[in-house]
Amino acid sequence: MNKLTTPLLCAALLTGCAATPVPQALAPALVPEKFDGPVAAGATAWPQADWWQGFGDTTLSSLIVQAQDGNRDIAIAAAQLLQAEARAKIQRASLFPQLGAGANGTGCTSGGAGCSSFGLNLNASYEADFWGLARSKVRAAQEQLKSARFARQTAALTVTGNV
Repeated sequence: MNKLTTPLLCAALLTGCAATPVPQALAPALVPEKFDGPVAAGATAWPQADWWQGFGDTTLSSLIVQAQDGNRDIAIAAAQLLQAEARAKIQRASLFPQLGAGANGTGCTSGGAGCSSFGLNLNASYEADFWGLARSKVRAAQEQLKSARFARQTAALTVTGNV
């Protein structure tokens, strides 16, 4: 390889490391008119969490409560939500400096003379997010957290609808 091809090859390889832009929401012109405008202050989400109460049937209500309490799909979705929350916190921690501390000590007695030694150590490290990898991982973890929330709601709604 000559002197010119090496820098060109390096430049070509580094362009593959560039962070991709975050997709933006749809432009206002692409959103239908019925979605434009503020949400009323007293607006509720549909369906409401206890939508079956509108039927006024106590037997149905007790069956739904029983199904939701003992349902493994809902329990699994709740556990996956907790995992997603933990992953989001772990990924967010990568944006900050890492600190550590430790202590040690030894003591001994030999022939009436005592000796002891103590030590403390502190360390700190920080990895600059030069290429945006850590921020991309944080965004991915946040999106997975949103997905887990929706999955839990979907599981509960599916069980309720099936009853």
